[in-house]
Amino acid sequence: MCSFTTSAVLLGSLALTGLAQAAGFAGPALVNEDASLSVAHRRVALWGIHIPRTTDECQPFLRPADCGAPAVLALRQKLVGEVRCEPRQETDGLTQAQCFVAAPGFARGLDLGAWLVEQGWAMPLAEAPVAYQVLGRLARDTGRGVWGMAGALQRSVGGGGL
Repeated sequence: MCSFTTSAVLLGSLALTGLAQAAGFAGPALVNEDASLSVAHRRVALWGIHIPRTTDECQPFLRPADCGAPAVLALRQKLVGEVRCEPRQETDGLTQAQCFVAAPGFARGLDLGAWLVEQGWAMPLAEAPVAYQVLGRLARDTGRGVWGMAGALQRSVGGGGL
């Protein structure tokens, strides 16, 4: 089973990767229904991950109740304060970027894509860093997120490198 320490070390190692950095941007973020973000007047897809389609769920304990795909709900809860993004690719008005939120223990911030993979709500793509691949395998092996949802992956379109 994955320990918090292992996950923290793997997520922390993402901050040390030598990925080329383009001019970044930051600001408050909104999570769109397709799990993309709206940050600084840009539509942003989290780079290096695939978010499989799943059925919507509701969190009735919130007022008003919050409904959407599990990845969308998870992102909405994680986004507190400013989001900082480092663009990787721009296509048809969509910026693919590695995005971070402030979090204790993460100098650059918590990598949202890696966090979604770790929680099991996203899968790493082939071009994603090795740390994403490791987090994806740990999520699969421990049945987190979509890996614990019967039939969820059969409904998914596309797929990651697992």
